[in-house]
Amino acid sequence: MTMNGLKPRQFGSGPDVPKTSGNGGGKSGLAAIVILVGVVALSVMFNTFVDSESEPFDPNWSAEAIAQCEELVVQNLKSPSTAKFDTGATGGGTWIVTGTVDSENSFGATLRANFQCTVVIKGEDISRRLDSLG
Repeated sequence: MTMNGLKPRQFGSGPDVPKTSGNGGGKSGLAAIVILVGVVALSVMFNTFVDSESEPFDPNWSAEAIAQCEELVVQNLKSPSTAKFDTGATGGGTWIVTGTVDSENSFGATLRANFQCTVVIKGEDISRRLDSLG
């Protein structure tokens, strides 16, 4: 007994400390993890397959984007018939096309130039812009 007449309590005992069983907590924790994984998986699938702003990936659109960009570049060359391209494209719906072109200048010397285009393909509609050439 102490001076105030109360018995000292031991830590972790008494009526205000809830009792836990050893096997119930694990099952509810596992269920919560399974539900969380399911929600995340559904969210990823929804965002991957339902995107109304962009077209689905099609490698043929990559080839179309490259062709559209190379046409823009050719229109800006002194000797378009001498053009030799090394071109690549990244994107889907909106394509960034980059590369180099070797072509002759007005003196017959072959020069290399870097270029970049932005090509947007939405169904049958195509818009294109030559961002840089030089």
